[in-house]
Amino acid sequence: MNKMRELQNKLDALEQLIDVQEKSIIEQTKKLYAEIEKRKIVEEKLIQKNREIIDFADMLTHDLKNPLVGIKSAFDMLKLEPVLQTKKDILEILEIGIQSTRYMQGLIGDLLEIARLESGGKELEIKLVNVKEIVDGVLAQLHFGSNSRNTQICTDVDIQAFADASALTKTLMNLIGNALAYLDDKSVHKIAISAHYQNGNALFSIQDNGMGIPLANQAGIFDKFKRGDNVKSRKGTGLGLAICKGIIENHGGKIWFDSEEGKGTTFFFNLPDVHLS
Repeated sequence: MNKMRELQNKLDALEQLIDVQEKSIIEQTKKLYAEIEKRKIVEEKLIQKNREIIDFADMLTHDLKNPLVGIKSAFDMLKLEPVLQTKKDILEILEIGIQSTRYMQGLIGDLLEIARLESGGKELEIKLVNVKEIVDGVLAQLHFGSNSRNTQICTDVDIQAFADASALTKTLMNLIGNALAYLDDKSVHKIAISAHYQNGNALFSIQDNGMGIPLANQAGIFDKFKRGDNVKSRKGTGLGLAICKGIIENHGGKIWFDSEEGKGTTFFFNLPDVHLS
């Protein structure tokens, strides 16, 4: 009888041990599956990042090659018949090379700006700035581009906001510059720039009645080298909106837009009041 009881006790102890081991194996298996899922997510992100790097390199090679072709063509034309060319011909050929060089300088500058923003290497000097002074300065620099067009520009920006003055200037230069660059054949072009406070944020908007962004291109319009299909014939690096997004997000703000092809686009962005954050 004692032996039977002893045997039963041993069996009970064994069952308990098996139960503990089973629970431990189940727990370890769950952890293993969770770790596998995490690694899958990381692996998928790495694959996606690798695709982005390859796409970026392809686009970069293409975009850098184009201006180099222009510069080479200009020198080739000068080399072919230098004696037969008039001064006017030479100046026109040199202008091709100059424009190609300027485009390359702009592209390289934008690429450096993107790299600094994405690496966090660009420190912001956020302070209270006069928005009207910044907008007036941007319009003064861009105004030459609209002299030949029937363009009406109205502003309502008499506020102060917390921002890095240089970064805000760059953002407005890109957004207002786009509004001027992508006007269509309307008889009257209108651009409205406003800034006011809403829910503790400085809310900016740049509205135009230009070409608009095709619906098919809207989802990735803030990605590097992304441009609307209806503006690819016009000059541009495709980096301006990516730079704007990086700048605004580094300020702790958001940027978005509303657009309809053929009717125009409004870009919005906000900057938080640092005293409230």
